[in-house]
Amino acid sequence: TAIMQGAGVTTTQYITIKNRATGLLIDGIGRTTNGSNAGQWSSSTSYNQQWVVETAGSYVKIKNRATGLYLDGMGRTTNGSIAGQWSSSTSNNQQWTIETAGSYSKLKNRATGLYIDGMGSTTNGADLAQWSSSSSYNQQWTITNTTGRVATTDVVVEQQKSTEHDVTLFPNPFTSGISVSIRDPKEIKSIIIVDLTGNQVEVIQHDNIATEQTVGSQLNAGMYVVHINGLRNTQSFKVIKK
Repeated sequence: TAIMQGAGVTTTQYITIKNRATGLLIDGIGRTTNGSNAGQWSSSTSYNQQWVVETAGSYVKIKNRATGLYLDGMGRTTNGSIAGQWSSSTSNNQQWTIETAGSYSKLKNRATGLYIDGMGSTTNGADLAQWSSSSSYNQQWTITNTTGRVATTDVVVEQQKSTEHDVTLFPNPFTSGISVSIRDPKEIKSIIIVDLTGNQVEVIQHDNIATEQTVGSQLNAGMYVVHINGLRNTQSFKVIKK
């Protein structure tokens, strides 16, 4: 990926989103009409099950590869209401927060406050629904990129400063590079930046870590997680490049 980006070639990383309870994947069902229902289907190689995660401020938008439409809460605030699809807009209905639930993820709509829910439906073609927050497995999803690696959405730590190793990241959001200040670089094994699908996009090993340095200069606009891997533990920071 780094070589391709250096050559000026843009690569797109697709993901699949699989329900813990039903085993079905979120599927666009080939529907290209605004307002059409989003669905669920057993695993296949269809582009209808492949999605792109895009950043929208501190939220994300989720676009279907086949239909070109975005997952949309449709302004529906009733438990059990259907999640839809709509062409790109600035509506909060298309903006989602990815939260963690152990080793799984939950997807919360910014406008409705509801979570994507499989509703226990195990039939191919079943509608994709929304429900208020619960501990049900129906709201828990595995996000995997199309290379088969589980995406690291479980590291969305909000702070930009930590006293564990006296680490500070600034500014955030950033437009060029983000400055990393580390009191004692000898305590740090590596700095690794990953995107929302879990791909490593920048790695700095111990010998190249300094007290003050700039990272992320070559990254495209988007949301990333910076892992500061110390000798005893790892700290993670969510950052956004505009």
